[in-house]
Amino acid sequence: MRLSSYVQRKEVKDKRSKRVRGDAPLAILHSCHSSWFLNKGFYKKAIILISIVVLMFIIYLVQKRINSEERITLSGSLLYFPSGEHIKLATLGFDAVVADLLWAKTVVSFGEQFHTDKNYKWLYHPLDIITTLDPYFEDVYAYGGILLAMEAKQIDESIALLEKGVENCPESWRLHFYLGFYYTYYKNDNAKATMYLKKAASLPGHPAYLPRLVGILYAKLGKIELAIKYLQEVSKSFEKDEKMRARIDSQIRELVVLKHKIFLKTAAEVYKKAHGKYPSKLKDLIIAGVINAIPIEPHGGQYVIEPNTGAIKSTVNK
Repeated sequence: MRLSSYVQRKEVKDKRSKRVRGDAPLAILHSCHSSWFLNKGFYKKAIILISIVVLMFIIYLVQKRINSEERITLSGSLLYFPSGEHIKLATLGFDAVVADLLWAKTVVSFGEQFHTDKNYKWLYHPLDIITTLDPYFEDVYAYGGILLAMEAKQIDESIALLEKGVENCPESWRLHFYLGFYYTYYKNDNAKATMYLKKAASLPGHPAYLPRLVGILYAKLGKIELAIKYLQEVSKSFEKDEKMRARIDSQIRELVVLKHKIFLKTAAEVYKKAHGKYPSKLKDLIIAGVINAIPIEPHGGQYVIEPNTGAIKSTVNK
């Protein structure tokens, strides 16, 4: 990425942050000399009204492309939207406001599918349109990447969206972190994962645990620890969505159990090497000085060992 292009994007982003989201070029308003037209309240209303008209016109064009005899859901209609570059031609400079409206429509559509048939084949297209209209809309990259990967199981599309995100929001540790996790967890590409995680760990605002995770990425427990931290970050993003958060928290507990089982199994192997057999109970590992304590089972049960095989099980989560 050339420095000049980055500086140019930063200047555009700074200008954007000082105005109403999706503000049209001032030239549109300056062409009208009436002082009442430049009234701030009228100006904001005009922006919203024009943006809604533009979006409704786009929706009208989309509906004309759809067979009138076919029943189309709200989410299904998004699949027929033209590309972001084509929509830009119709927004009259109100790109970001149209992006906001389309994002709201996408969220509603996702909720429609989440509570019905969970058909998300349409999801990537509107996310790509929104981030083309508003390249600095960081939340769309973050939430969109999560939903594409975790719900839609569209890993390649999730990675594509996040790579677009780090290109336009290069100072976001969160987007780099998500990319690093997806590359190691879904693609088993530790080289790329390390690159993105190292970058995330170098950016302002990153969590204190990130540099340590980079160091243990290649270990089996390292990947599990990374997955737990990723899900904990994702859970923060869904504080108001109890159903989604409950699912994420359940996944975290499953990973914690797996982490504990690997830890205890490794300790049991150390015990066997020293004593010629597996311990009859896990407390023997503490007595022998192999571990300091038995991890707490997150579901409220206890961990037990099978003395003949050394297998570790949970009394409530096998």
